[in-house]
Amino acid sequence: SQQMDLGLKIDEEIPLTLEEIENYDVEELLQLGEENLENMRYQNCQLIYERAYALDPKNERVLSAFGFFLSTIKQTELARKVLSEAIYLAPDENAKKYLHIAELYNGNDAATFYFKAIEILIKDIQKSDNIFYQNVDYDDLKKDLSQAYSALGELYMSDLCKTENAQSHCLNFLLKSIETDNQNLDAYYQLANYFLETDDPDKAKESILKLIELYAAHHEKEDGFLDGYNNEFFLGVAKVCIELEFYNQAILILDDLVRDDEKNAEFLYNNAYCNFMVKNYITAAEYVKDLNEFDLSFDPELQAAKKELEGELQKIDVSQAMDNDKMREDEDWEDEDDEEQKMDNDMEVEMK
Repeated sequence: SQQMDLGLKIDEEIPLTLEEIENYDVEELLQLGEENLENMRYQNCQLIYERAYALDPKNERVLSAFGFFLSTIKQTELARKVLSEAIYLAPDENAKKYLHIAELYNGNDAATFYFKAIEILIKDIQKSDNIFYQNVDYDDLKKDLSQAYSALGELYMSDLCKTENAQSHCLNFLLKSIETDNQNLDAYYQLANYFLETDDPDKAKESILKLIELYAAHHEKEDGFLDGYNNEFFLGVAKVCIELEFYNQAILILDDLVRDDEKNAEFLYNNAYCNFMVKNYITAAEYVKDLNEFDLSFDPELQAAKKELEGELQKIDVSQAMDNDKMREDEDWEDEDDEEQKMDNDMEVEMK
């Protein structure tokens, strides 16, 4: 659907006022709410969705969007209430509200919502195969369906692991998830966890390598695909890589996590550990040095692990470091750059 230009600059820090949006209709408010939510302007979102609700309190799309916003800012009870109202108004439409509310529940309750979302999504996908049925983003429907299957797989590995045939349900849903959308990183991650749980490390490696392959491809393209996953998810992926002794693959992800949040002690420690394991002792020591700036008393386990790694690093002959040559290469490049710069400067002086 075509985006309307609403003429409001939402990238400014100045919060919106009610006067600015009082002439907007519900459609315009929903679009504005979505844009503000993407930019994490939560104060604006609150105002926008409350205004939309005041205009049309029985609008299922308003309630769904408002409920999702409330779940994003962790207003769980209110989010449940608002999304339940949306479900009451239109129980067989818009699978999104079922996906959002499922995340606010555990066990069988969550599963029930996911199953309903799947039922609606399959119907919508079948409808969108019909050329007369317009305004449906087929790819988005597939992604949502894949996500619902993946979430069910995870549920049968955790909350519902004691239910009958849980293991086969889990595997079945995760494979369906990948079959529906073979770009779903979460499905590959859950599948790797499933194979680790069922003592099949070779298959776990296959799943995680596929995930890393997709990660690297999208990372190179810088196409925004990876923004659909949070840092907590990628830390989980890195930890599975570590468990499978794929240290270089873990470093690929951890480097990005550290770039994104260099104040996160867990990112720094895991990166230090992986670099140590591949004999990048200089890099590992630098991360440990950064860690020493933090008070780790809030996490005694992390504190002990850092101390142990520090002890191991002190026993190491740095000349054996794999990143020793890399550091020297970098220095050589810098020396060459300096030399080239000097020559350029000399030529400029002569030309003058």
